[in-house]
Order: sequence, then C-alpha cells, then structure tokens
Amino acid sequence: MTANEFKELSNWQKIRTLSGVVPQTGSLETDVKILTDRLAICCLISRVEEGDATEEFLNEIIYKAFGV
Repeated sequence: MTANEFKELSNWQKIRTLSGVVPQTGSLETDVKILTDRLAICCLISRVEEGDATEEFLNEIIYKAFGV
C-alpha cells in the first residue's frame, strides 16, 4: 500500500490496517519500534477525529511513515 492509498482510507480503516497483523522481524528493538510507530499514528488519528490535530499534520506523518 502506498502513502496515497493509505491516506484515502477512512480513519477507521486506517486504524484497522495499523492494528492488523504485525510481521515479526526477529529483532526485539525493531519490532518495538514498529509497534510504537503504529500506536502513535493510531493516537494521532483519534486526535484528528476529536479536532485536536489537523488532517494536514496527519498526512505529513503518513508520508514520513511511508518514507515519502
């Protein structure tokens, strides 16, 4: 999935995608970072839903997460 495809999902679909199966790399440090990053984006999505953060800021974070 690309950053643009992810951005087009509804916020609930984004959370479902992020909270799905997380592949394990075998490196505890890497796995914790992946889970922490996903949790941070889920929290940001909830802030957008409540009006405490902007969709533009969320999009910036999405691009960073996808390496864009």
